[in-house]
This record gives sequence, structure tokens and C-alpha cells, in this order.
Amino acid sequence: MNLEHIYEESILPLRQHFLIVKAIIKSSLVFLLYLAAIPFASYSFMYIYMGDGSFESISSIPDSIISIVFILNLIIFLFLIPFIMLLTNNFITGKNFGFVEIISKATTKLIPLFSGYLLMILSIFLLSTVIVSLLPVFYGNSLIFSIFSMAIILVTVYFYLNIMFWSHYVIINNSSVVKSFKSSRKLFKKYKLYVLKYSLTFFLLSFILINSFDYLTSTIIKNAMASNFTLAFFQSMVFIFVQLLLSSLFLNLSKYDATSDNL
Repeated sequence: MNLEHIYEESILPLRQHFLIVKAIIKSSLVFLLYLAAIPFASYSFMYIYMGDGSFESISSIPDSIISIVFILNLIIFLFLIPFIMLLTNNFITGKNFGFVEIISKATTKLIPLFSGYLLMILSIFLLSTVIVSLLPVFYGNSLIFSIFSMAIILVTVYFYLNIMFWSHYVIINNSSVVKSFKSSRKLFKKYKLYVLKYSLTFFLLSFILINSFDYLTSTIIKNAMASNFTLAFFQSMVFIFVQLLLSSLFLNLSKYDATSDNL
């Protein structure tokens, strides 16, 4: 089944993205359950060792656990998310695919992905340095400080939305790192209303689902360890679900944009 023409003809409504992602999950459930083990392990360690989430609990987390969580998150960014992107692309274009084949293709993108993440970290570090240096200037006045804090949040969100699809361009379109950041910014500028509306819906939905499930598990499951493991598994599945939706959105916008440019 090839859905490429649907993605090229128009910008799909949210409901259609949800239905397509549902079909992807149904066709690749075993693969996705295997992949869910990675974020599940990461979330489990965090829930177990963070305790009540206080500063004292977080600061008392052993260095070995921090290292394990860091490595797991690195695997998520370098392998899991690219796998989901390629899985979504293959499903929409109607290509046959296997687990090993997609993993092999994802590994060929390790260097550009790692370079891109380093560039992002450097940008965030520079932005944080500027913010910290400006804090003393605004700290004296509560109103001005509140406005400054709100401006920081808006700048951070705007920065993220501009680069949200850079890794999709690297993985799916085989773009270079620099070109992928430029292409992501261009795509956001052109379809900013759709990106804002859809991404906000995705993340709000995941926030509501996770917090609602957390409340239910803490109410029904009295054992804290079992409750944490159950929540970690659910959150890992929600994470995969959101990544599938983002990949579907990217493919829709990029294919529609390419088609409209050629008309």
C-alpha cells in the first residue's frame, strides 16, 4: 500500500495522521515493542532513583545511574528515533522493510546525527550563557523578571520549532547537517501554523495521557515499584507514538511542499 500520493496532494488533517500512525503500529507492533525497551529502561531508572523529584533526591542519584541513563538516551536519539523515521517513511512509500535493514540504514547516519546534536548542545550552551549573564539585570524587579522569564520560554520554543525537523532531513532526505537545519527552518517558516497546531496537539495529548495514567496507576497499584515500572512502559509507548506522529507530519509537509514547488 503506497500512501505517498496522499501526502503529496494536501496537508492531512490530524485525524488522518492518527489513523495512519495506528496502521503503522498495527503492522509493526513487535518491532516497536522491542524498541520500547530502551526508553522503558531509561524512564524506569529515573522514576526509581528520582524519588519524589526533590532537589535532594535528584542530587543523590548515583553517578553510575546517571551514566546509564545518559547512554540509554543517546541510543534513543541515535538509533530509536531514526528507526521510527525510516519505519514511517517505508510504510508511507510502500517499501518492504525488515528490522535489521532499517537498523543498518540508521547506523550509516550516526556521524551526521551526532554532529548535529553536538551543534544543538553548543547552541543551547551559548543561549544559556547569555540568559545567565542577563539574570542579574532583571532580578531586582519581579514584573520585569516575569516578562524576561516568559520571553526566555518563547525564544526556547521558537528555537525548537525551527529545528524540530532537522534530523528528519538527515535520515529521510539524506541532507547534510547544515542543510538540514536550514531546511527545517524553511519548512517551519512556510507552514508555521500547521507545525504549531499539530505539534502542540501531540505534546499536549502525551502530557494528558501520561499524567492521567500516572494518577490511575498510583491509585490502583499500591506497590510503588510496580507503579513506576507500569508508568515507565506506558510513557515509552507514548514517546514512540508521538515520534511516529512527528515523522508522519514531516513527511506530509515536506512532500506537499516539494510537489507544490514543482507546480
